Amino acid sequence: PIIVRPAEAPSNPPIIITVTNTNTSSVRVTWNAPTTPNGIITSYTIRYVVNGNEQSVNSPMLSFDIVGLDPYQLVRVTITATNGGGVSDPSNEATGRSSEAAPGVVDVDNIDGS
Repeated sequence: PIIVRPAEAPSNPPIIITVTNTNTSSVRVTWNAPTTPNGIITSYTIRYVVNGNEQSVNSPMLSFDIVGLDPYQLVRVTITATNGGGVSDPSNEATGRSSEAAPGVVDVDNIDGS
């Protein structure tokens, strides 16, 4: 007899999430696939919060660049994995910041010394 089991969602979420600054206006989020995917992972949903605004994007890759940030801006990220059986629980939250901007130029000719 052939036994067909229904597909199951990934048993655990993506793991080892890192958020690395790439420049003053972006960060790169990377992660590893769930250790028990229960099938082929078809996409990941990256949910991120910047200044209290939550956004989400789907990606088939194990990395994603969040762009359009201000210098030294905090980003909070969680990720879920999707397969033919459903969606995993969300990962632990990871945080990171875009790079700091270089200090501005001071015009010493315009400093009043009196």
